[in-house]
Amino acid sequence: MKKFLLLHYGFEKPTPEIMKAWGTWFESIADRNVDQGGFSGGREISASGTKDLPWGMESITGYNIIEAESLDEAEKIARDNPYIASIRVYEMREMRDRAFASARNPQAVRRLISQLPPPRIAGAPPRAHI
Repeated sequence: MKKFLLLHYGFEKPTPEIMKAWGTWFESIADRNVDQGGFSGGREISASGTKDLPWGMESITGYNIIEAESLDEAEKIARDNPYIASIRVYEMREMRDRAFASARNPQAVRRLISQLPPPRIAGAPPRAHI
């Protein structure tokens, strides 16, 4: 199964009806839900500086990571979500890069470390990589 990120956009004060709809939706995806979370604020960092992000209809307010066979299937799951403004669906890909090695996978970390050249002492001649 592939993994998909659902980004939830928009905030309004939840009513009991909205909370019930969310509860029903979460129950319906329980067997496909890998992770979920919400946000309470954020900042945007760019070349022009940093700014606090507003909290409103354009805000990313939460996410789910779900399992599905295809983008089409993930979209069908997302369509049943009681989103406020919109929901976006992205297919996730595995990162197989040194920068993303997980400490939770010691074998992968050891494999990546073994691929690094040996450390070099300043002023010493280069050593052959074994």
